Amino acid sequence: MLTRLGAARLAGWAAAASALSILILGSTPIAIGLFVPPWDKAAHFIAYFTIGCFVALGFGCRRPLLGLMLTIGLGAIDKSLQFFEPGRMPELADLLADAAGAGGSVLLASRASITTDAD
Repeated sequence: MLTRLGAARLAGWAAAASALSILILGSTPIAIGLFVPPWDKAAHFIAYFTIGCFVALGFGCRRPLLGLMLTIGLGAIDKSLQFFEPGRMPELADLLADAAGAGGSVLLASRASITTDAD
């Protein structure tokens, strides 16, 4: 049986693996044109929502704003690295989609924290 601490550690590792995947795979040619507009924004939202959920679970849903800042920070780092990648150009709309996904995960984590605290 998975304890809360075990689940938090697992979520932390999943967040780290997801972040590394975005940073590493984002610098490969496969990332260019992987999703066509407007679906690329949906992909950004889903990816950063998922990472935000992993981060929130890793913190035990207790520090949602820290999770939000870390997840949006990852998006900002990813967009900054795109300046140095041939064929890639960072877009503010991508960062906004990342932030929206991260924000959605914070809302969900906050809600889960309130529900858990009430039990």
